[in-house]
Amino acid sequence: MKQKKKKQTNKIYGQILRKYDQKSIRDRILALFKDNLNKIITREQIIQVSKDPITEKVPENWHQRLSELRTDFGYTILSWRNRGYLRIEEYVMPDLVKRKIYGKRIKPSDKTWLKI
Repeated sequence: MKQKKKKQTNKIYGQILRKYDQKSIRDRILALFKDNLNKIITREQIIQVSKDPITEKVPENWHQRLSELRTDFGYTILSWRNRGYLRIEEYVMPDLVKRKIYGKRIKPSDKTWLKI
């Protein structure tokens, strides 16, 4: 039986290069990725920069802010699902090119629901 050869890749990990004191969690995460384009960012690094700069409290919803960068703002942030060389909890932003984002769902008004 033939063994599959593992593809060797030279992983380059990003670093927390400065203090991230932007007002929003999303902006702090985005700044981290911008400082480390095409480098691997780990979950721990994202959590570290997500902390409130004053209270040092770790937000519960940091992963939702990461998702918003992808869906609401069009940034390409890849994970192990997109790139086989990444492990779970590793992410890469290859560039700053934003994809076209589509409109959000519009919830029908109460008046519309009454007509339905």
